[in-house]
Order: sequence, then structure tokens, then C-alpha cells
Amino acid sequence: MSSRKSQQMASTLREALTEQIARGLSDPRLEGVLLTVTAVRVSADLRDAGVGVSVLPEKHQARALAALRHAASHLRREVGRRTDLSNVPTLHFDLDTSLKKQAGVIESLNRARAERGAGAGEGGAYTETGPESGENQAPPASTGDEDR
Repeated sequence: MSSRKSQQMASTLREALTEQIARGLSDPRLEGVLLTVTAVRVSADLRDAGVGVSVLPEKHQARALAALRHAASHLRREVGRRTDLSNVPTLHFDLDTSLKKQAGVIESLNRARAERGAGAGEGGAYTETGPESGENQAPPASTGDEDR
């Protein structure tokens, strides 16, 4: 199978799963938990899909993951009803810790910046989408017209 087809299916699955989870599952293990579908990876034969999820608060990750794994066949059936996919892959839920790692890197960058600029009065902390202010960004590329 083409990787394009698996990418298209992964995108469709991610959208449908996000919508289905947002509608709510009636599992008490998911009460008070924020679930985010962060990634979907579909196998080359389109039979299996690994679904990465982020769970907050962290202390409820194990029980939320157990609830999702328990609801996998239900979610698969609902996704099949709501999409035009003729064969929905078997869903395998896994915890995605990449957001936690990213937050740790950002926190480290902010700490280093605060230590470096402690007396210099520099502002602007790093955020997940990039520098907060323009002063932390690279200057625009030179076009060569500045000397004329």
C-alpha cells in the first residue's frame, strides 16, 4: 500500500477519534480527565493503527489509558459509522509523552534565559509556538538592496 493512503487514513482517523472522544465516553475512569489525540500511525497494510494520546492530569494516565483500550472496539465501530472508511483499522492506544518532553525543554530554555538575562532586563519567555516577542527572533534576511 502507498504511504499516501496510510497518511490519509491516519488523518481521517485522528479527526474522527478526536470528535468521538470529545462527545464523551460513558466510562467513569474518564471523568475529570482531559484527553487529546496527538498522533495516529497506520500500518502499511492498513489493518492496525497506533493512537497516541495525551492525558491530563498525569495522575490519571493509567486509568484513562485502560478505559480507552477497553473502549477501542466501540470507538472503532463508531468511527466506521461516521466516516467513509470501508475497513477501520484495529485501534491500539498508547500514551504520548512528547508533549511532556516538549514542555520540559521549554521550561529549561526559559530557566536558562532567565539566568542569562537576570540583570540585563531582557524580556520574553519561550512558548510552545516560539518566542513571545520579536526581539528573540532572527533578523530578516538581507536582500542586498540596503547599500543603495
